[in-house]
Amino acid sequence: MVHVGVDLHKRMSQIAVLTEDGEIAQRRLANEPARLEAFFAQLPPRTPVAIEASGTWWWLVDLLERSGHRPVLSNPKQTMRPSRDLERGRAALP
Repeated sequence: MVHVGVDLHKRMSQIAVLTEDGEIAQRRLANEPARLEAFFAQLPPRTPVAIEASGTWWWLVDLLERSGHRPVLSNPKQTMRPSRDLERGRAALP
């Protein structure tokens, strides 16, 4: 299954896609509905898309639902942030 995470900013979004093969692809796109719809149209139907629930997330949820995907809101205060060890490929958790 493909998984997607979106770091939504005011004018741009950083999008990470985890493929079924375990590869991670990243794109930085302007927050233009037509451009984002074209990007998400390339993904399998009902792809889960994680979005940090802060600021103006509502319009992206609407866009994703119209595109046939499953938006998942993430509470920014409860989202795990990677440690330096995880970024270096070493497990930081027991």
